[in-house]
Amino acid sequence: MLLLLMVSLDLGIDERSQFPAFWLREVWHLIHFQCALAMMVLGESASETRAAQTRRKHLLTSIHNIPHMSISISRITVGNNPMDLEFSTIFDTGTSFTYLADPAYTYISQSFHAQVQVNRHVPDSRIPFEYCYDISSSEARILTPDISLRTVSGSLFPVVDAGQVISIQEHEYVYCLAIFKSMKLNIIGPGTSSSGFLVEDVLYLSTEEAHPQILKAPIMLGCGETQTGSFLDAAAPNGLFGLGIDEISVPSILAQRGMASNSFSMCFGHDGIGRISFGDQGSSDQEETPLDINPQHPTYVISISRITVGNNPMDLEFSTIFDTGTSFTYLADPAYTYISQSNSHVTVACPPFLSFHAQVQVNRHVPDSRIPFEYCYDISSSEARILTPDISLRTVSGSLFPVVDAGQVISIQEHEYVYCLAIFKSMKLNIIGRKFQSSFSAQPY
Repeated sequence: MLLLLMVSLDLGIDERSQFPAFWLREVWHLIHFQCALAMMVLGESASETRAAQTRRKHLLTSIHNIPHMSISISRITVGNNPMDLEFSTIFDTGTSFTYLADPAYTYISQSFHAQVQVNRHVPDSRIPFEYCYDISSSEARILTPDISLRTVSGSLFPVVDAGQVISIQEHEYVYCLAIFKSMKLNIIGPGTSSSGFLVEDVLYLSTEEAHPQILKAPIMLGCGETQTGSFLDAAAPNGLFGLGIDEISVPSILAQRGMASNSFSMCFGHDGIGRISFGDQGSSDQEETPLDINPQHPTYVISISRITVGNNPMDLEFSTIFDTGTSFTYLADPAYTYISQSNSHVTVACPPFLSFHAQVQVNRHVPDSRIPFEYCYDISSSEARILTPDISLRTVSGSLFPVVDAGQVISIQEHEYVYCLAIFKSMKLNIIGRKFQSSFSAQPY
């Protein structure tokens, strides 16, 4: 049976960059609502009101067509050590962690490390953060210096908790400075968490049939009492809808009750109105690939074996998170370089691999601090398009994942537009964001 739920999604900028969903305390995998019964509205008016209040309080800037809140920072303080350093950063409630480019990243991380008096954890490929410290249990804490940022207007932004506890195996824990090193973009994430109690409620779902039926689905949901990070401000004022792999997510609960098979598909509209179909099995001609599920940290991870740009394939194996909560895509090297950079910068076997940039025949926009993407091209209007090569990813199972539209049109000032390859360079994690996703369904098991 196929069940349909209409939802209004607070899409935000969302560069969630990024972001290691498998290390998070499963906030997204929880059915979490802040005691709000208007469950299907995830944002909208309340979020807009809070955003307007924030704009009045701080000096905010934005790039048209990529909505975000950018604040200018003038000073960083770690412990009692201030450093005058000016840079702009995006405040993104959709990003759980923080991304800083140099010199801000190096100053904060090295100053933080110099003031921590416990053993630093040895470099570990299982951990996405650079500065981590051994602790005795998941509840243990270590003495760490406070971190604060001062804006150019003089307002102080104290960081409540810059750390993240990670369980790397049974009875082995580390406490990490939860900041990722970025190549260019600065994003302040909230370090979001919620705790409270469980209640039972009912979802009203419509079947997708010639004569739709309304079904009642009893589910458990979390009512948050103690919130941190973005839950204290503008993020998801009416709650988060849990679509994770764990047994406490909505698809899993519906499957356990025999109301739908354990799968779902999502459709995003340009106006933010979306549709979720529970029990969607896809079509007979739809390609599939298995999920690489880590039982300790289950999330939507798939393995890629080949990248094709235009008619140029490149065999390259890497894993990537499939994340509907991330607007754009993040790729680490060598995948980012193969896709984006000019041919002269890519050293591969013959015949030469022609990247996205090498196949675009219009003028590249000069480097511009107002634009978060690296490869952008001048266009005449917001409606104009340029001839760009198709991009596709092939999974290890042999299925083809075509990218419908890899670009983003940005208005940088009146009557001045650019078309950008909408991929961010990541230091470590690969994330397929919402803009790359089209006509894909998810089946946790």
